Amino acid sequence: MNIFDSFGRGQLMIGDKIRSFRLAKNLTIRELADKVGVSHVMITSYENGRANPRPKVLQRIADIFGVSKEDFTNSEPQALIAKENDLSKFDKLCSECKSLDPVTFSGLVIIMEKLVDRQKTIEFFRNRESD
Repeated sequence: MNIFDSFGRGQLMIGDKIRSFRLAKNLTIRELADKVGVSHVMITSYENGRANPRPKVLQRIADIFGVSKEDFTNSEPQALIAKENDLSKFDKLCSECKSLDPVTFSGLVIIMEKLVDRQKTIEFFRNRESD
Protein backbone atom coordinates (compact mmCIF):
# COMPACT_ATOMS: atom_id res chain seq x y z
CA MET A 1 0.00 0.00 0.00
CA ASN A 2 1.32 3.46 -0.78
CA ILE A 3 0.15 6.88 0.25
CA PHE A 4 -2.08 7.29 -2.80
CA ASP A 5 -4.16 4.23 -1.85
CA SER A 6 -5.64 6.21 1.04
CA PHE A 7 -6.93 9.19 -0.93
CA GLY A 8 -10.23 7.53 -1.78
CA ARG A 9 -11.09 7.50 1.93
CA GLY A 10 -10.65 11.25 2.28
CA GLN A 11 -8.20 12.25 4.97
CA LEU A 12 -5.22 10.08 5.56
CA MET A 13 -5.55 8.38 8.90
CA ILE A 14 -2.69 8.30 11.40
CA GLY A 15 -2.19 4.59 10.69
CA ASP A 16 -1.90 5.22 6.95
CA LYS A 17 0.79 7.79 7.62
CA ILE A 18 2.68 5.50 9.99
CA ARG A 19 2.63 2.76 7.34
CA SER A 20 3.79 5.17 4.62
CA PHE A 21 6.69 6.46 6.70
CA ARG A 22 7.62 2.91 7.77
CA LEU A 23 7.68 1.67 4.20
CA ALA A 24 9.64 4.72 3.05
CA LYS A 25 12.28 3.83 5.65
CA ASN A 26 12.20 0.15 4.62
CA LEU A 27 11.33 -0.95 8.15
CA THR A 28 9.32 -4.05 8.99
CA ILE A 29 6.51 -3.83 11.51
CA ARG A 30 8.67 -5.67 14.05
CA GLU A 31 11.63 -3.34 13.49
CA LEU A 32 9.45 -0.28 14.04
CA ALA A 33 7.85 -1.87 17.10
CA ASP A 34 11.30 -2.55 18.61
CA LYS A 35 12.41 1.03 17.98
CA VAL A 36 9.19 2.48 19.44
CA GLY A 37 9.06 0.10 22.40
CA VAL A 38 5.65 -1.41 21.70
CA SER A 39 4.56 -4.80 20.38
CA HIS A 40 4.32 -5.52 16.68
CA VAL A 41 0.61 -6.18 17.30
CA MET A 42 0.18 -2.54 18.42
CA ILE A 43 1.94 -1.22 15.29
CA THR A 44 -0.36 -3.38 13.19
CA SER A 45 -3.36 -2.02 15.11
CA TYR A 46 -2.21 1.55 14.48
CA GLU A 47 -1.65 0.94 10.78
CA ASN A 48 -5.02 -0.79 10.36
CA GLY A 49 -6.87 1.99 12.19
CA ARG A 50 -8.02 -0.22 15.07
CA ALA A 51 -6.10 1.92 17.59
CA ASN A 52 -4.35 5.27 17.72
CA PRO A 53 -1.03 5.69 19.50
CA ARG A 54 -0.95 7.65 22.73
CA PRO A 55 0.73 11.06 22.46
CA LYS A 56 4.06 9.87 23.91
CA VAL A 57 4.14 6.86 21.58
CA LEU A 58 3.24 9.06 18.61
CA GLN A 59 6.11 11.36 19.57
CA ARG A 60 8.54 8.40 19.62
CA ILE A 61 7.29 7.32 16.20
CA ALA A 62 7.68 10.87 14.87
CA ASP A 63 11.23 11.05 16.27
CA ILE A 64 12.15 7.78 14.55
CA PHE A 65 10.98 9.15 11.21
CA GLY A 66 12.43 12.61 11.78
CA VAL A 67 9.06 14.35 11.51
CA SER A 68 6.77 16.16 13.93
CA LYS A 69 3.68 14.70 15.59
CA GLU A 70 1.65 17.18 13.57
CA ASP A 71 2.69 15.39 10.37
CA PHE A 72 0.54 12.48 11.55
CA THR A 73 -2.50 14.56 12.48
CA ASN A 74 -2.29 17.03 9.58
CA SER A 75 -5.08 16.33 7.11
CA GLU A 76 -3.04 17.70 4.22
CA PRO A 77 -1.40 14.77 2.43
CA GLN A 78 1.02 17.11 0.63
CA ALA A 79 3.24 17.29 3.70
CA LEU A 80 3.52 13.52 3.75
CA ILE A 81 4.20 13.28 0.01
CA ALA A 82 6.98 15.84 0.35
CA LYS A 83 8.49 13.86 3.24
CA GLU A 84 8.39 10.63 1.20
CA ASN A 85 10.08 12.41 -1.72
CA ASP A 86 12.73 13.77 0.64
CA LEU A 87 13.35 10.28 2.02
CA SER A 88 13.77 8.90 -1.50
CA LYS A 89 16.25 11.66 -2.35
CA PHE A 90 18.10 11.03 0.91
CA ASP A 91 18.33 7.28 0.19
CA LYS A 92 19.74 8.05 -3.26
CA LEU A 93 22.27 10.45 -1.77
CA CYS A 94 23.32 7.83 0.78
CA SER A 95 23.90 5.33 -2.01
CA GLU A 96 26.07 7.82 -3.87
CA CYS A 97 28.05 8.57 -0.71
CA LYS A 98 29.20 4.95 -0.50
CA SER A 99 31.57 5.63 -3.40
CA LEU A 100 33.39 8.40 -1.50
CA ASP A 101 36.81 7.80 -0.01
CA PRO A 102 36.74 7.15 3.78
CA VAL A 103 38.14 10.55 4.79
CA THR A 104 35.63 12.50 2.69
CA PHE A 105 32.81 10.27 3.88
CA SER A 106 33.78 10.81 7.55
CA GLY A 107 33.80 14.57 7.03
CA LEU A 108 30.37 14.40 5.42
CA VAL A 109 29.02 12.40 8.36
CA ILE A 110 30.30 15.03 10.81
CA ILE A 111 28.65 17.82 8.81
CA MET A 112 25.36 15.91 8.67
CA GLU A 113 25.42 15.29 12.43
CA LYS A 114 25.94 19.00 13.05
CA LEU A 115 23.03 19.86 10.76
CA VAL A 116 20.77 17.41 12.59
CA ASP A 117 21.81 18.87 15.96
CA ARG A 118 21.12 22.39 14.67
CA GLN A 119 17.68 21.36 13.42
CA LYS A 120 16.83 19.78 16.78
CA THR A 121 17.87 22.98 18.56
CA ILE A 122 15.68 25.08 16.27
CA GLU A 123 12.70 22.76 16.81
CA PHE A 124 13.26 22.84 20.59
CA PHE A 125 13.04 26.63 20.69
CA ARG A 126 10.06 26.71 18.32
CA ASN A 127 8.20 24.26 20.56
CA ARG A 128 9.14 26.29 23.61
CA GLU A 129 7.77 29.48 22.04
CA SER A 130 4.43 27.80 21.28
CA ASP A 131 3.99 26.64 24.91
